[in-house]
Amino acid sequence: MPDALSVSDAVELTGYCQTTISEWISKEKFFGVWYYNKYLIPKDCLIEYMATKAYRITQKSNKHMSLIRKFQEKQA
Repeated sequence: MPDALSVSDAVELTGYCQTTISEWISKEKFFGVWYYNKYLIPKDCLIEYMATKAYRITQKSNKHMSLIRKFQEKQA
């Protein structure tokens, strides 16, 4: 996986829709740079957001919940 992700990559990884990912960038919830007509998101910025501040998301995607469960299972 590359160090910079497209919005499509972020959608695939998180289960959230393209509009949501783009909105998070525009609201500066994590960093994204506009490059050749698309956003690029540093992978570490997306991971940090999903691992810390994303707990505030009240209706998590199925993919997000699956990732949380997998993480908890590894911690047990």
